[in-house]
Amino acid sequence: GAGQLSFVAQSSGGTRPTVTTDNSGTDSTISNPAASVLEDIYLVDNGAAAVNITLPTVTSNSGYKVQVKRLGTDNVTITPASGTIDGAANIVLSVQFAAFTCVTDGTNWHII
Repeated sequence: GAGQLSFVAQSSGGTRPTVTTDNSGTDSTISNPAASVLEDIYLVDNGAAAVNITLPTVTSNSGYKVQVKRLGTDNVTITPASGTIDGAANIVLSVQFAAFTCVTDGTNWHII
């Protein structure tokens, strides 16, 4: 009746993100995700080499979230394959252990 609280069993919510450690020390491109993939985490163990990480295209990826963390001692530059990141052409992680999280709206990437 009125004023009574009830609970409904919910279906499971999605999957855990994939965690990838890139210790190649070279430039890398994050592959376009499958439609079912909502989030990816990239740990960039670049040592003393400056590297560029290219984000997937924004087309058909609205809602996709990427997290990148720099583990090495040199810069990690993050560049979108298409669109911008909050209006910028790229973002640079210039401090060891810095992290960056962004999501695409299908047109651009947005830092969250």
